Amino acid sequence: MNNDVVIRPAAEADLEGLALLLEELMGEPTDRFPMNDRFARMKAAGNYHILVAEGEGGILGTVMGI
Repeated sequence: MNNDVVIRPAAEADLEGLALLLEELMGEPTDRFPMNDRFARMKAAGNYHILVAEGEGGILGTVMGI
């Protein structure tokens, strides 16, 4: 088993994994379509920084700063 975790900027390809993580943490379904739009707007704004922690099992965590 590989225990390596990589912290890196979030990408659009991570949104599915982020949605699954949020569903697990919040205990309810996450609507992925607004999430795509919000991510695009935050990325375009340039002052949001979203990082993901990625491991062997996919997205393990996230953090956002403004």
